[in-house]
Amino acid sequence: MPVRTYLGTAIAAFLTVWGSAGESSAATLLTTTPAENFSCGAAQITSTTGASYNALNIMIEGNDVTHVYTSGSKVTVTFKAVTKAADYIVWSIAGYRGGVWASGSISVPAGQTTANVSCTSTHAGYFAVSAKLRTSGATQPQTGSRPAGYATFGVLPNVADYVPQSSSSLDTRRFGMVGGSYEEPGTGLEPLNENLGTTWVLVERSMATTEPDYAGQYNPNTYPSDPSIKLGTLARFIDISGLPRWASTEPSTATKGTYPPKSFSAYQNYVALVGEESARLHREYIPNQHKNYYQVTMEPNPGPPPNGWAPIRRWLNYTKRPTRARIPPTPMRRSWGRPPPAFCHVSLG
Repeated sequence: MPVRTYLGTAIAAFLTVWGSAGESSAATLLTTTPAENFSCGAAQITSTTGASYNALNIMIEGNDVTHVYTSGSKVTVTFKAVTKAADYIVWSIAGYRGGVWASGSISVPAGQTTANVSCTSTHAGYFAVSAKLRTSGATQPQTGSRPAGYATFGVLPNVADYVPQSSSSLDTRRFGMVGGSYEEPGTGLEPLNENLGTTWVLVERSMATTEPDYAGQYNPNTYPSDPSIKLGTLARFIDISGLPRWASTEPSTATKGTYPPKSFSAYQNYVALVGEESARLHREYIPNQHKNYYQVTMEPNPGPPPNGWAPIRRWLNYTKRPTRARIPPTPMRRSWGRPPPAFCHVSLG
């Protein structure tokens, strides 16, 4: 069966399960579309004299540091102009389809001028604020990968009628976001989950990462977690794919990640420690997750060893041995040796 057919079948099955899952309370379907609007007020201007060059900068502020704001909230667009002679700031705000939602021109004297324009929008989407000085042509400089000439922001849709509150059971929330870097302190990805409405985040506890040199490096009581996990609005999905070479039966670095552990009992002990950390975090910070989840995934790649089907056969041969370890269920996701780029990816909640 072609891959697309498999994917289509899987998506259909997911939607069937998601749509038919019994919930204690169903969302009320709206029969009408709420009116949407976008409006901006008059510019509030302050100026000082003295300037020897021409420049223009655009800054946007609202109720979220990610520049993705809630529906109907105040968005302040600030134009900072430096002009050697009197000029005009010509500006516009366009949506992602190109339609202009607001525009205007602001007269500025020679010197340094700050003009604040307050806007509100119940129309969700992506917006670009473009501006330039009419006479000198000065505009917003390029910032990172964003071209010169504009600054951007987003407005979230109001989905209160459709999405359960985060204070309700996290088990009723269906969507997550793959981001193994989430658990690294200071990544700032937690606001992104809020904006997207995702709840489940992928957390890495790979033995290759936590115990790269020897057994015992990982301490479940002191291993750092991102502070945002302590808010209780996100649920953890733990990936422990990957073995350090000292703990793997791999014969060389060329076969990294494609062989089982040297000691299944030692690996069982490690998995139990990750389970202890997960259970502790659930008790302390995530009381609204009431169930544990398990997943088994096969991710083989075609081709010759070591990255093709041979690792799968090796693993299955190992697991047929009577001495293999049995790992008890814990509130986490478990994976044995998913390599870059292929392996039998076994994940158990």
